[in-house]
Amino acid sequence: MARFLSDSGYVTSLSPVIEPTDLQWMINNKIHLRHAEIAIARPRNPELFQRMEHDFNNSIVTTLTGTGTAMLKIEIRGDAKSTDPECRYLAQNVKRAFREMQANFDVRKCKLLLEHEDSHITHPVDLVLDRLIFQKDIAIETRYPPLFEIWEALTEARTEKEEELRRYFGSLERMRLT
Repeated sequence: MARFLSDSGYVTSLSPVIEPTDLQWMINNKIHLRHAEIAIARPRNPELFQRMEHDFNNSIVTTLTGTGTAMLKIEIRGDAKSTDPECRYLAQNVKRAFREMQANFDVRKCKLLLEHEDSHITHPVDLVLDRLIFQKDIAIETRYPPLFEIWEALTEARTEKEEELRRYFGSLERMRLT
């Protein structure tokens, strides 16, 4: 869909939007990943997923395509009993790998347990259930879906999810980074 909407000179991306509170936890440097459960379906066209930024995700693509696996389920965790942050938490770059994974793969499950390094307060994040979702069926009678119906569906999605989008991106009246 993003490729279809990308016009000459413009690139359109349809990355999933997760809840603003969860995003704030994910990007905070004092927040660490303690536990993760993921389930990923094998991509229909694995060539699209070659040379991902994170080696973790490249390994997943290799595993999914090289073994004929239809669904890969992984559970990883740090040592919750340890007081040493190196052992207690997963590596910092894994948070970014999960974000890349969620944006690029058909992720069926991605439950994370985040923890603040000072207070040890935990926050569960579900990157699948917590994203904003809108579905609209569009009838395709020719090779491509009708452009008018696509824009109409996007407008309808924005209208229906306006409040969540405002919380995620901020108000239009507020000063933004450019």
